[in-house]
Amino acid sequence: MFGVAHRLTGTALALLVGVVGVLAGLALPFVPVIADQTTVSWPAPGHPVVSSTALFAPYRPAELAAAVPCSAIRAATDRGGAVTVLATGSYGDGLVLRTETGVARLMSGARVLSTTPVAGILGDCRTWVHAGPTGTVITIGTRTITLAGEPVPKVFAFRTDLDARQAAGMAVTARTASPFATSPSPVKILLIAVQLLAALIALGLLARGWRPVRGWLVFKAG
Repeated sequence: MFGVAHRLTGTALALLVGVVGVLAGLALPFVPVIADQTTVSWPAPGHPVVSSTALFAPYRPAELAAAVPCSAIRAATDRGGAVTVLATGSYGDGLVLRTETGVARLMSGARVLSTTPVAGILGDCRTWVHAGPTGTVITIGTRTITLAGEPVPKVFAFRTDLDARQAAGMAVTARTASPFATSPSPVKILLIAVQLLAALIALGLLARGWRPVRGWLVFKAG
């Protein structure tokens, strides 16, 4: 009787451990993973501001921040004509800051985000742009423009018509997240470990429960 009860207890425990493993396996697909992120800074630390190409996939990063000092904008204005201060793509595609006839115009794609007079104005014209999942925030001097829902500009390159001295202090940082390049989160790793451990324990308990019960055979004399 003791052997039979012991075998039933081991089987029940094995089934319980198996259920835990199954539940861990069912929860596994619903645990989020960590998307791999890549951050690109232009110019590279310690390097001058010069135009360069940028390979982003997709072209629209998850987040973009750009800082343009007022000295660069005024240098472009002093040159006269249409001068590109900063562009992440061709005109009408990407983020473009250009000056023409004494006015600095900031565009994202074909949309004009801001227009700021520069020539003859003594105020601060430094421009800062931050675009993310919730929208775009533009700061020009002490003026702030919030554009909720404005998509992040596309990035094909980092271009400027200014030389390195005129563009000094200008910087762009773009962060891209690829949905196809992921790594498991700590919770996901824990569930996988629980699932494997539960499977091993269940198999061990079942194998132990299937062993024949050894005992003494008693024969009575007829």
